[in-house]
Amino acid sequence: MYCSTVLLFIFFLNFFILINGQGDGKSFRSSNYIEEEKGLEAYKFLSNRVDTSLIIMIKRKNSSCVEPRIIFRTLNGTNGEFKSIEIPNEHIPDFNFCFKSFESEEGKDLIVKWYAMEAEQLFITYLDSNDINNASYHGLSFYLNGTYIGYVIKLTYK
Repeated sequence: MYCSTVLLFIFFLNFFILINGQGDGKSFRSSNYIEEEKGLEAYKFLSNRVDTSLIIMIKRKNSSCVEPRIIFRTLNGTNGEFKSIEIPNEHIPDFNFCFKSFESEEGKDLIVKWYAMEAEQLFITYLDSNDINNASYHGLSFYLNGTYIGYVIKLTYK
């Protein structure tokens, strides 16, 4: 009797797992998020090695530039929760938010670049001048809650 009860329990447990799509190696968790600001679009998806993913958001001004804003969404991989974060842009010149062709890349990309860091941080690089011969690369670091950490890099080419 004990053996048949255990087998019956295992059968129902496997059936429950199969019905719920868990454990088949092909299932995934989904989350829904309704964007409240009209015109925002997901531009880049970055993932750090912790449990948080970043979705960089942009809002186009025209076909060649986007609004000079630092907007992203965090997605918690554990509970599927989205957070909307906008960091005031006090440092990055507007021309960094325009699309440019780069020799090493195909197509066009924004001059400003975003990088997800391991310790729940976002690192942003940009140019301080649109004159490439006199430009310096700069870097800013933020926590994913939007708190400014600091001015990290200034690299000038001569």
